[in-house]
Amino acid sequence: MTEDFIFALFLLGIGVLIIGVGAYLTYHQKVYLNPADNSVMTEVDIPLIGKLKTNIPALALCFFGLVPIYFGYHEMSNRAPKLVPFQGEVTLDGASAADVDAITVGITSSAWSTLATPSGQVSIPVTISVPDTWQSYSAYAFTFGTKPRLDIAGASPDRTFKLKISP
Repeated sequence: MTEDFIFALFLLGIGVLIIGVGAYLTYHQKVYLNPADNSVMTEVDIPLIGKLKTNIPALALCFFGLVPIYFGYHEMSNRAPKLVPFQGEVTLDGASAADVDAITVGITSSAWSTLATPSGQVSIPVTISVPDTWQSYSAYAFTFGTKPRLDIAGASPDRTFKLKISP
């Protein structure tokens, strides 16, 4: 687990604990009847503060528990995965160059595209950034044009790949 996920879980736990204490204090309050004017008074015993004759602090404690829960949610909603670059090379055969309008190279969900049509045998360097948490990586190259071609290869552990488009 990542550090930001552990921190968000910690904030969630603190928030749930605060809400639980507030709910417990609200549920276990003592109700007193004032015989002078038949009004109802409640008394709540809050640690470090003492006894209070109202249930507002216990209810406020329940709502105060939402603050760390919000910050935990905010911590998780604004995070982006750590990206690692893959260096690759796509070689286009000279006989295929005339039929190619564009080349798309990708590693699963990340992609690199060019719309320039090369002539002759060309080697194109490619860098693609992908999340570092995936179990495996597969690189692919796909050409668009009159004769589409495809090449797929597994990317090596040293984060490199070589693809060749040929007839």
